[in-house]
Parts: sequence; structure tokens; C-alpha cells
Amino acid sequence: MALIRFSPVLLLAVTTCAQNKMGSAAQCALPPDAGITSATGLVRYCAPAELAQRSATVQFLVDGSGSMYGFGADDTTRLYEWVAQSFSQLRDLGMTFTRTRSAYFAAKKGITSASARLVPGPGHFEGDTNLHEAIATSRDYDLTVILTDGVAASGTGNGDCSGGVDAACVARALRQALSPRAGELQMPQGGFWLLPLVTMYSGIFFSEQILANSEFDDARATSSVRADTSTNAEIGKREQRQGRLAYSYKGPRTLFLLVLARRAETGRALVAALASRSAGAQIQQLGRLKDYGAGLAMLTPIEVFPGALSSPIWADGRVGTKNYKPAVCGVMDLVFQAPDQLRIDCPNGSHTGILELTIRADVRASQCVQVAVLPTDSLSLSGNGSKMIEGFAWRPGGSGLAVKLTCQGEWRIPCGDGAAMVDWTLVPNYRASADLVVRGSPALAAVLIKTLSTNEPAYQPVRVPAFSALLEKFYREIAGWQITLPYTRLRLCR
Repeated sequence: MALIRFSPVLLLAVTTCAQNKMGSAAQCALPPDAGITSATGLVRYCAPAELAQRSATVQFLVDGSGSMYGFGADDTTRLYEWVAQSFSQLRDLGMTFTRTRSAYFAAKKGITSASARLVPGPGHFEGDTNLHEAIATSRDYDLTVILTDGVAASGTGNGDCSGGVDAACVARALRQALSPRAGELQMPQGGFWLLPLVTMYSGIFFSEQILANSEFDDARATSSVRADTSTNAEIGKREQRQGRLAYSYKGPRTLFLLVLARRAETGRALVAALASRSAGAQIQQLGRLKDYGAGLAMLTPIEVFPGALSSPIWADGRVGTKNYKPAVCGVMDLVFQAPDQLRIDCPNGSHTGILELTIRADVRASQCVQVAVLPTDSLSLSGNGSKMIEGFAWRPGGSGLAVKLTCQGEWRIPCGDGAAMVDWTLVPNYRASADLVVRGSPALAAVLIKTLSTNEPAYQPVRVPAFSALLEKFYREIAGWQITLPYTRLRLCR
């Protein structure tokens, strides 16, 4: 039986008999482990009331290459103001900005038209992109937001990228940007997020694809736009630009906001601010590209790195059940005191029980965001109380953690500061993440990547050339990083 009082202290008195004639050991089985994230890879993040980082240097960079020319001035102005207002929301979380700038970037020009304000002035869009150079500047700022329409599909990207900006070149730039600076911890503490945006485009579309004008099939391209979205497209005059097909295009296209932060919590807070400010900026939030019909819209943000949940705050603990019966063995009294202490009492020696810890819901919904997480994470266990843990499993749907406890003989640990510690640590597997990008997955982040990426940009103008290749190569670049991220703690006493 389980008795639960509605107070910070929950008394869970359990008397069953998996160790005697009235039950079976099957009652003590952990539920199936659904992984550290939910089965869809979609997790909820809420910004804290105050950020741990109290001051920061921030910048907003806009791609000034020719492929950005066809995005309407009204949309780009709205995007600029949206980003600036989201930066301002960080001030409400106790942060001050010690240095700010906004600027455009393009090949052969570098970073131009820089301003101390976070809203760029009018831009002049021409030439190729130098996205790798824009990313490199993020090492000099605590928080960087980059607006771009993606990676150029041309070029070898070897060495210093002088052969052309491609996925491999940008992936290297991202790895270098996130690497620790002099004097920092050996392992990166920051993060990288992608916010996919969709809006209408009217101008020359640079396909970056070697294709003769006479070989191009207009109907195939317009059909793909209808398949990818709920809109139509118009294709006009064809031409060759540096040996690659370009054509007049009126229809939807994808943009990205890249967010790079030296501290992961700060970057997540900005992503949450962007999501909460989207309605005020008249930016629709869509679950999939196919739902796009008109206007300016954002899809679900993707946390590319580190790809982890924020640490939970436990709301309560309760005895796990199976078919509405307590899933425990023997006799065990459990008293859970929020947020992280569990008192165990085993009157007659060694017994086993399963405790379900439930995450506290955050009531500040206006500062929360749903984020698609791609990296494959595992949980590791450490601490002087870990010998009490026979096993654990993340609850399906990401609602909490099921912990299998063993009360071992005369084990005695005082409550309070002397309680035994059980620490869970997240260990991302970036090599497995790279494989996941290649082979695909039902997880939302993988579905988004597949939906937004193309190897035939001439025939899929809504999508981004080499997008999936960029993410795969980025994960290959950081596959050797041994990242460990503190996740949660439980204190045990008896």
C-alpha cells in the first residue's frame, strides 16, 4: 500500500511480498527505458528566473551574400527587431551587456556595416557567403546570433576554406568556435542551436548546382515546392552564374538563425526568448514545413550541441506501480523530501523497491520552449550512495526517473548534510549522432533535418543545400570530445 500526503514530505509506506508467497519478483521490474529524452526527441526547456551569467558580450550577424537579396525588406526588418527584443529579454533575467554589435558579412568584404546597436541598418546583398568567418568571430563574444540562408554547396572547403565555403569548412569553424578559449575548462561549456525559419522569396535563386538551362525542368521544381509546403511557386528566366544554374524564383525559402553561446544556459535562455517573442513579432510557430502557407514562420528549434536536457527539479516521489499494484519487493518505508532527499527504512534487513521521481512543472510558460534534441545521450551513475541503486530508467514521455533501490542490511547514513549522494551524469555520444543524421530516425530533430536538407537544390528551392552534411560533419569533428554533463542528484539516508 502507498500513502501520500500532499506536502513537501511524501510518506511512501510499502508492504508487498515479491520476496514471499504473495507476490513475484516481476513486480520489481523497472519499466522499459525510453531513453533520456522522450521517444520523439522533443524536450521542454524553461529559462530560470535569473541567469547565472550576469554579464555578456553579444553580437547579431546577418548574411550579406547575394542569395539573401530576394527576402523582403519587411520580413528582414521584422526578423532584426525580433532578435533585438529577444536579446533584451535576457536583461529581464538579470544580465547586462558589456559590448554589443550587429553587422553584415560576405566574402571579400568580411564583416561590414558594423553598429553598436543590435538592430542592423539596411544591407547590400551581393557576392558569396563567408559563413565560416562569421562563425569564427563567435569566439570573441559570449553570445552570437547569425541569420543566414545556409551553406554554399560549391567549393572544396579544404585548408582555410579558400577553395570555397562548404559543409566541411563550416563544420570545422563550428568546432573551433565552441572549443575552450585560453584559461577556460578543457571541455566546452557552451552550445549551438538552429532555429529554422520559412518565408516568401522573390528574386534570383542561386541553385549552386551544375545544370544547363536546357536541362532544367520547371515543373519538377514547382511540384517539389507544393510537396514540401502548402504553397505554390513561380519560376522564370534561367541563367548561368559561374557555371551553375540560377533562375528567377517567387515562392517560399528556408532561413536559419544560428545561436552560439559560450555558456549553454545562456544560449538556451535566448532560444526560449526567441520562441516567447515570436507571436509579438507576427512569426508563426509551425510543427512541420508542410504546414507553411504564407508569412513568416519558425519551426521547432534544434539543440545541436551539447544536446542535453537541463537539470530537473523533482516535484515528488512515489512508489512505482504495475497494473495498479505497487511494483516493490519486501517491506520498505520511503520518505521523499523535495527537492532531492530520500529517507529509507527497512525494518527487517534487505528489501527492494522502485521509486518514481516526477519533474516539477514550470509555471512560467511564457519563458519556455519546446526544443528538438538530436544527440544520443546515456546516463552514468556515481557517488557513495550509488551502491543502493540496482537500476534506473527514464520514464516514457520524459516525465521523470524510475529508480530501483535496495536497502542493504545494517546500512546507516544520517540525513541532512551527511546523506549519501547519488549523482547522474549525461554522456552524449556524438559519433552515434553523426550516424543518426545519415541513417535517419523518427526523432523530431532527425525528421526536421531530413525535411530541410537537399542534394538537388535546383529542384528543391525551399530546402537548404548540404544541411544534413553540415550536421553530420560537425558531429564527426567533435566525436572525440568526452563531454560529461551533471544532470541530477538524489541524497539517500537511513
